Amino acid sequence: DCIEFNERFRYSDTVADIAFLAMDLDFFNSHNLSQRFIHTYIDASKDSDVLGLLDFYKCYRAYIRGKVEGFKSLQKEVPEKEREVAIIKAKRYFYLSDLYATGGFRPIVLVVCGLTGTGKTTIANAISEEIGFKVISSDIVRKELAGISPREKRYEEFEKGIYTRDFTIKTYHEMMKRGEFFLKHGISVILDATFMADKFRQMAVKLAKDTNANLYFIECVLDAAVVKQRLDERLKKEGISSDGRWEIYLKQKEQYESILPPPFLKGGDAGKGERYFKIDTSSDVDKLKKLSLYKAFE
Repeated sequence: DCIEFNERFRYSDTVADIAFLAMDLDFFNSHNLSQRFIHTYIDASKDSDVLGLLDFYKCYRAYIRGKVEGFKSLQKEVPEKEREVAIIKAKRYFYLSDLYATGGFRPIVLVVCGLTGTGKTTIANAISEEIGFKVISSDIVRKELAGISPREKRYEEFEKGIYTRDFTIKTYHEMMKRGEFFLKHGISVILDATFMADKFRQMAVKLAKDTNANLYFIECVLDAAVVKQRLDERLKKEGISSDGRWEIYLKQKEQYESILPPPFLKGGDAGKGERYFKIDTSSDVDKLKKLSLYKAFE
């Protein structure tokens, strides 16, 4: 860019460079490393004044990156798949820029819920692979609490064995505890569970409020005939944590409490940083992942 010949561009406050790396770490969901980097720099340089301009330059850097990705998405010579990825990246950079401009970085609690067999875990893992959120799965947490391998099958009757109401409550409490640990270190989380009852959803609401996180709900829905087909096929596969079966789906459907739209929080925080949307999971995983990300960061 020949900026070495332009002194106005060549010389800049050191915080502009510090903010660039810190912003990139935030973008890749490594807010804990971003914070550690900033604190280490301050300790070494004795320049604590950088904190006064840090969010300003983070906002600036994220906005420029968003523009670059936005321009890339419009270039016809770029392959279509790369342009689609560029759109998602641009939205995420602009999302970060907005967060910095309106008070700084806030992590996200993303709840992926719905009846068994509707594709919750598939969606949760696909989103995690794309943007790096930490997945906390009720299937895995439940079996770890029971002292068994997450891959061990337990075909219990509905609300029996490790699926009693008391053990389910214990599982959700442990999910929130693990989520709190990551959120307090700046790492966004995906809570993957049925969240059949409102009392469990309120646990996620409280978690988001206590950790000053944004709260998104994705409710997965699917035609019952397709659910049955998927559950029957899943029984033949190895290495899957879920014990969901058709008869369990039918029991869950009887007890499933409808999700009321936001605001989930009450009082002065009502509606702040909250989103809810429902997706039909009959499409292929790539399409569902793109749809979920578009809605989450639109």
